[in-house]
Amino acid sequence: MKISLRFLPLALLFLFVPLFALDQDEAVKVCEQLKSVPDFRIFYDKNATSEQIDSGLDQILDFLRQNPHRVNDELGEYCDRPFTPFIFNVKMHNAGETNFERIEKALKFKPDLNYKTVVASPICNSALLLMPLPSGQKSNLSEADVIRLVKLLVRHGADANDKFVLSCVYGADGFGIFKELLSMNADMSEITLQIAVDMRSFAYENGATLKFGEAINLKAARFGKSAKFMEFYREKIRYFEEFLKFKSLKEINKGGLRFFIETNLALDNAKAIEFLLKNGLCELLQECEFLRKKAKIYGAAEVLKLKF
Repeated sequence: MKISLRFLPLALLFLFVPLFALDQDEAVKVCEQLKSVPDFRIFYDKNATSEQIDSGLDQILDFLRQNPHRVNDELGEYCDRPFTPFIFNVKMHNAGETNFERIEKALKFKPDLNYKTVVASPICNSALLLMPLPSGQKSNLSEADVIRLVKLLVRHGADANDKFVLSCVYGADGFGIFKELLSMNADMSEITLQIAVDMRSFAYENGATLKFGEAINLKAARFGKSAKFMEFYREKIRYFEEFLKFKSLKEINKGGLRFFIETNLALDNAKAIEFLLKNGLCELLQECEFLRKKAKIYGAAEVLKLKF
């Protein structure tokens, strides 16, 4: 099995993916392993006990008390920063336990909270803990705890506008986190892109291939009106609805908005287009004209019944 490191945060990789699954050409660099800090692998070992996790975190705190200048060093086989295990470990996922007291102690050493583990920031890692493991094992971590953790991280300097945060939060189905980030005025302007990509993927999984700039195929049109798709649509459109409680349509990323329009034209999803129209799409003259032009190209029968 070939696993790419490009799309997984490092900590998530070692929690979710067996080491033997990695190709040699994707080997991870090795950093200094100090005797005074635990082997970081214990934090991502699905068989680790809560006691082992707690003991390891206390070892890191002792190390930082003696070496506060090393708070941003990369250590161990996985080149983890000392702060990462406090907010991302197997105990949080399996037992649903977040030790905020230890996290607060670690934050006193003022770690940089905008580092990346391959692609993910601390906020992103926190959201990803809500996801089930590939085995199907669900996370026991509550979204309320993740929201509390995200607020704490932002308060201590984490960038809520990091470009990967939205994809992590949306991918983890962290709607409550999404709402919280919007209330912080975080940039969620690519939400339409996230939803549209998800729609296309869902359609493909169900045997409906959506093509750009071509007349709708019957299978896609039927699927776009199915109960299965509409249930999926209602679950996802709430992110867009929530965005518009804080922002206007003109603040949506233009490319993402057009991708959303074309995706729903390819499905002949009149509900999505009607939603856009009700929220002022035709006040954006170029986007309204884009919709008119594309609706004719796709031959979206239900959409063309709408007035725009």
